[in-house]
Amino acid sequence: ASKGAQGPATLLITCFNEADKEITDLRIPANTSWSEMQDMITGALGENAIFVYDDGSGDDFPVRNEKEFLGFLGMVRSNKNVHGEYDIMLLGEGEWERYDKQQKALRR
Repeated sequence: ASKGAQGPATLLITCFNEADKEITDLRIPANTSWSEMQDMITGALGENAIFVYDDGSGDDFPVRNEKEFLGFLGMVRSNKNVHGEYDIMLLGEGEWERYDKQQKALRR
C-alpha cells in the first residue's frame, strides 16, 4: 500500500553546469542516499561535486551533505508542482561560497 503523500518512487533529476548547459539526466530512487547521489553527480561533473537547487523562492540552496540532501528530498516530495522532476546545478566541491557571493552580487 502506498500513501499519496510519499511522492514519486523515482525522481528525474536534470543536471546543469554553471553555464546552464545540460549535462545529464539522473533517474534516482526517492530513497537514494547522499553518498550514492554524490557518486552520480561526481561522475556527471567529472570532479568531486555538490549541487545547488532553487526551491521556487528564487534563492539557491547548496547540497553538500546528508542533512542538506534530506532537506532537498523533503522539498521535492512536499512541493506539489514538482511531479518527480527537478533541475539542479552541479558545482565542484568547495565552489559554493564563490558561486553564492557572485549570485548575491548580481541581485543587488
